[in-house]
Amino acid sequence: MAQTAVRNLIHGHQPAHFTTYDVVHPQHGLVHAVERSTETDVFAAIGAAHRASLSWRQTSLAERTEIVRKAADLLADDGSGWRRRIDDANEAETPVSPKWLGVFDVPAFMRGLADVAERALADEEVKANGCRTASASPWRRGMRWVASLDVAKLTYQATILMMRATVTPLLAGNTVVFKTSETTPYTQTLVAQLLHEAGVPKDALVVLHVAVEDAPKLVQVLISDKRVRHVNFTGSTRVGSIIARTAGEHLKPAIVELGGKAPLVLLPDADLDVAASNIIAGALLNAGQICMSTEKVIVPATMYPALVVALREEWSSYEGKAARGVASATSGDRIKKLVTDALDKGAKNILPFPSSAASLPPGKVYPSILGGVTRKMRLYTEESFGPTLAIVAVPDEGRRETSVIHDLVQIANDTEYGLSAAVWGKDVARARAVARGIDAGAVHINTMTPGDSPLVPHGGCKSSGWGRFNGVEGLRAFTQVRESHPHTLTTRYAALKSRMQARSASRCTCLISRLRALFPPSLPITIEHVGSTSVPGLAAKPILDIDIVVAASDLAQGISVLKAAGYEHRGDQGVPSREAFRLPAAPAASGPRVNLYLCVDGVLALRNHLAVRDVLRADDALRDEYAATKYRLASTQGIDMDSYVEGKSEVLGRILAKGGIGAAELAQIEEVNRDTR
Repeated sequence: MAQTAVRNLIHGHQPAHFTTYDVVHPQHGLVHAVERSTETDVFAAIGAAHRASLSWRQTSLAERTEIVRKAADLLADDGSGWRRRIDDANEAETPVSPKWLGVFDVPAFMRGLADVAERALADEEVKANGCRTASASPWRRGMRWVASLDVAKLTYQATILMMRATVTPLLAGNTVVFKTSETTPYTQTLVAQLLHEAGVPKDALVVLHVAVEDAPKLVQVLISDKRVRHVNFTGSTRVGSIIARTAGEHLKPAIVELGGKAPLVLLPDADLDVAASNIIAGALLNAGQICMSTEKVIVPATMYPALVVALREEWSSYEGKAARGVASATSGDRIKKLVTDALDKGAKNILPFPSSAASLPPGKVYPSILGGVTRKMRLYTEESFGPTLAIVAVPDEGRRETSVIHDLVQIANDTEYGLSAAVWGKDVARARAVARGIDAGAVHINTMTPGDSPLVPHGGCKSSGWGRFNGVEGLRAFTQVRESHPHTLTTRYAALKSRMQARSASRCTCLISRLRALFPPSLPITIEHVGSTSVPGLAAKPILDIDIVVAASDLAQGISVLKAAGYEHRGDQGVPSREAFRLPAAPAASGPRVNLYLCVDGVLALRNHLAVRDVLRADDALRDEYAATKYRLASTQGIDMDSYVEGKSEVLGRILAKGGIGAAELAQIEEVNRDTR
């Protein structure tokens, strides 16, 4: 590739004069110069993305999914040249394996994300049982709104991760400042340009290149800016912890996928021949430079010799025996030191180790599979991020199998990381049960540890980060949910609402339970919660009305039961076949007032109560009209009880008529009401 200056992509900001830093391939040398961002550039990038946030957020989800699908089509179409350009740039900037580039179907990932977007970002309606207010409908809606401006920071080279970091927040409705990796700035610039060609506005996705030495200061400036509302980062645990700490200081939500030390557990019934091919591929794909690479195999000791044979057999036909290029000379030196430390402390390399290994250039490492690894070796705990594999044997001879499996899981969890893992065993049900005990964001069964299904939530725990990418959960992670409680009344009933808050549905339930316990099982036909507090969403005073329904022949016995329990009998109060009671004396602050009535089944007084309750529960419009009438009358200065009851009569008459109360019975109710006021 020609040595070309790679510029920031900040809409409306292209300074004529700028300094650069160099991208240097660990084996090939200088690749190109890259614009070196300043604090001014950071503010320009944030400003451009922030200005675009409102218009981008207001685009329809259908428009955004269409753009993502178009980008996927461009990437999939060999004639467009985009896939080849991105892969060529990736290989030129880093020692990435061509096989690794082909592992994931990136267009399929993008289309899959678009497919689930509507479901992921839809509002959710939840019935607010027990949470109703005087002026609101009995439904609450969880509405998703976007974080507005996301900072995407990536330190890895896979195209799918570049797309994941940018497409996901864009599809959710956010604008993005894409802070590129110091090692793959041109590749990531091409990804942004592809999305621009597909239809993403240039100010909705801006690209910012930052030199390694400038990163601590400029990333702090970037994340701390109040216009930035969200951060996503994929990279090392060391850098990720700094980013998460900075985001936390400024109360910014962050998704961080960090390092890993992926264990692979071989159960006693594992098929070692099949496992061996997956172990080598999972450990050495892309020179082990995948955060999910298999780093540690844990095996019962009696199976260790057979495992070594299977691995050597697989190695004999493996194509990747040559020394591997890694991300940098520094990485190569660190990996070699981990291997040397393990060998010096007693580990054995089960693969042939060429004599030329000592003379390898910086940035190149021979694959190593080390047996006999113990906790005293750095390779046991430290992520190598290179073509190495540690095998840990667990003593099993003469031990119960359950105890051995327990130790296998304990060693799998003996790490600060928790990104990916795998369990191998012919008994799949048992393997799944074992997998549940492993602390990792993904635990695969009978396959390699690198695995990231585009529509399945992906992320880690412990020092491997938090939050999830991919699919429904990944999209939702770039939004925030807020409650919307739609009010169906035109007036806000502040006075009644404050009273309503004193109502206790649980008190009513408890009271009914206590009442049932007083009577023989056959005596009350039913116990009904009636009155305004029995209607969800209806403004009401803190009064509970309860009707105990009995047969006419049981009325006298019912009166005796309640009186014996300490309830004060207040007579029929002028209402035929209905006896009123008051609860036993209780402190004033013990809860809402309770009106308790012993009613004969089928009488008009009972049917009156049930009709009002059932109609208002079923008819929101009539319920709201009734509530508005009550509030208007209650707030009328100087109104007396007669006028209050009279004022409700018209709407109450329509309610009762809808509930099956005829004109003659309605007249009887009105007459009783007049006589008892």
